[in-house]
This record gives sequence, C-alpha cells and structure tokens, in this order.
Amino acid sequence: MKLRHMPASRADLVAQLQEENYCDDLNLPAGAAAWSDAEVTRFFQSGGQDQPAPPAKRAARVRCGETELKLTLTPKLLDRSLQQSVVRPFLQAISKKRGAALAVSDVTSIEVGGAALGLEEALAAPAGTLLTGEPFTQITLSLGADASAAATATTSVDADPVARLLRSGDEFEALGLPRATASPAAVRKAFRQVSLVVHPDKSGHPQAAEAFRTAFAAMQTLADPQRQRARLRQLERGDGGGAASALPAEMRWWEGASVSEMEASFRMMEEFFAAQGAFGADQIDDNLWVDAVEAERLRAADLAMFVDARDATAFAVSHVLGALPLPGHTMEELAGLADHATIRSLRAAPAAAVVVYSDNGSKLSRCVNVSRGLRQLLPPERVRRLRGGLNGWKRAGLPVEGDARTMFAGQHFSPDAMLGHSMAGMHLGR
Repeated sequence: MKLRHMPASRADLVAQLQEENYCDDLNLPAGAAAWSDAEVTRFFQSGGQDQPAPPAKRAARVRCGETELKLTLTPKLLDRSLQQSVVRPFLQAISKKRGAALAVSDVTSIEVGGAALGLEEALAAPAGTLLTGEPFTQITLSLGADASAAATATTSVDADPVARLLRSGDEFEALGLPRATASPAAVRKAFRQVSLVVHPDKSGHPQAAEAFRTAFAAMQTLADPQRQRARLRQLERGDGGGAASALPAEMRWWEGASVSEMEASFRMMEEFFAAQGAFGADQIDDNLWVDAVEAERLRAADLAMFVDARDATAFAVSHVLGALPLPGHTMEELAGLADHATIRSLRAAPAAAVVVYSDNGSKLSRCVNVSRGLRQLLPPERVRRLRGGLNGWKRAGLPVEGDARTMFAGQHFSPDAMLGHSMAGMHLGR
C-alpha cells in the first residue's frame, strides 16, 4: 500500500516507522487498511514478519435523510477507499430506487460513528480504517439541497414491488440480499419471500410474470455456490450486466417457461436439498435415487424424462418406454454430452425430473458418470438415478420398449444362467 493511498495521519506514521527501523523499501501489504496503529508499528518493528490475521467482514449502516441501507464489506473491499466501497454503491442504490442520478460530488458532509470528518480525507481513506464499530459502523451522508430532494422523493413506481424488482441491477438486489456470499438456503428463502409478493396470482400488475421470472433467474444464479462466487467477482470488477445476463443463453430455459413450470422446478430444487439432509451443496450425493414406482408415477404425469446411459446396442434391445439414449461408456462419449441431441430435449422440458439408468444401477455403473455430467449441464436438482436400474424396472412389471426380460450388456440372463456361469468359472479355475 503506497503512502499516497493512505490518510495523512497513517502516512505520517508509516514514514516515521520506515525511518526509525531503517526499512524505507518496506510497505504495508494489501489489506493493511484495517490494521490499528499498534499493529502497523509491530509490522515495521518486526521487519514485516508480524502481521495480524486478515480482517473479517465488517458491516456499515449508511443513512442519507430517511434512506438507510446496510452494506457488508469483504476484506478486499475494506482495503479500498470509502468512496469506492461504501459511498458510491450507496448512491447508486438510491439512484436506482428513486430514479435520481446521484454522484459522489453531491455529498457535502460525512459522519462516521457519530464524528464529523473532513470530506475529502474521509472519501479517500481505506474503508477498513474507518469501519471499526461492532456490530456495524454508522455512516451519515449529507447532500446538496437539490440532490437531497431527489434522494428522499418517493414515487408510486418505487412503492410497487413488481416495478422495483424489474429495475434491480443485479441478482442480489433482485432478491433483497446484500452483495456478499450467501448460503443456498438463504438464497432460496429470499426467493420464496420475493416470489410471494410478485406472483401473478397475488399481484394484478401486468408485468408480474416477468418480475417472477427475474426473481427466479436471480435464484438460479445465486443458489449455485460456484456461479455465485463468479457473479460476485464480476460485480466487484464493475461488470454488472443486469440480473438476467449472468448465465449463458442456452442455460436460461426459464425465459420461455411459464410461471407454473418455474414453480415446479423450484419445488424440485427444495426436494433435492431436503434429500441431502445435513450435507452441503458441494457434497452432492452422486447416488441420489428415485425408486421405480415413484419414477413411473412421474413419467405417467409427464413430470419425468428417462435417460439411458448404456451403449446403443443395449438400448436397441430394450429400454424404458420413452427413454432417450445418452451413452457414457467411453471418455469420448462423456466429453460429447453437451452437444448430444438428448441434452437439447432435456432443456426443452425444464420442469421435468431427469431419471438416469443403466442395467442395474450399481456404484460402478456408467450412469454414475452420466448423471454427474448431466448435473454440470442442467440444474443439478433435476437429476436422479433409477434404483435397481432397468432390470429393477422390468421386475416391477413397468413399461418397456423391446425385450421385457432382465438383461445385462444386451444379453438375457436368469438365476440358472448366472449359476452356470459361476460353476464354469470354478471348473476353469481348477
């Protein structure tokens, strides 16, 4: 951290410590904005060896007139200036909500923790040096007369939750979440709350379905931890892009879906997370099952699509009625899943569960890899494996196309045949 980026008092202390400890070439590292003067002193006295633990997230409540927002700052944001990490995002949020174009130049005074500070010095200071209160630091901004009137004005558009949602700038704002890491459970809870307000059955607004779709898109992006982290990095770089553009077009199936289809998909997601019990999203069970009777109920109600993970020869001999082929026996086949016609069919029916099967559904069967691959290409909560595989389905007397006998690798087998193979193996082994 260079001296020109520090408040004057901190810059003077650093210059003094560099001189006293004969370390003019030693500078404070990134993240040191949140250090106390005592920690800075120990850092230079130890030749840079004594560094405190990285700062945790800190919260600020920013007020301007009657408007107040809570902001949560990551260690990276704490190292940036108060203007970059707090004041500018706050003014941008007011501008979007009120339809008023507010800028940092409209700020005439600032108080932090109840103390009035010099405006230029406070704006330039790293946020971590000022946000030291627990559980949050209160920041109060004053604006010029014209800007203040614009910031506090309330319009009928702003009072409308549908209009407010459609004007949201990113997924976090759409769901009313702070722009910080949120658990999948918190994201789903936020979506439930928002969707109740803007649901077409609850709201008479002509754009209620579009608002519901916007909230659903935000939930789909943020409920996946990997996508959420990527989105946070994108927003930190200043590349907002709006709440609808975080995912590639081929994955945004909901843009052409009905509200009932999106609701069905969300219920499936809730069931999926409930089935995981205490496990997190990064510990998804690749063996998440559905039994044959339940799978047939879903199929008969057009709520499930079956995917056959076996090779083309076995599929031709017999398969579940209406199943789609998606072989995953070789690395080449697995690598080509994304371009397979079956994937396009699955994406065309976003509300349907995807039931993957092989002959017997064992832990070593190829449907393990196919289901894992599908969870990379589709919402993971859609994908299930058929308990007992195709043979279990046949034993239950459920509908198939082709040979209804139990098979393995395209060949019929019976208990007697299996015993014969076993005895032959014992004879050859003598």
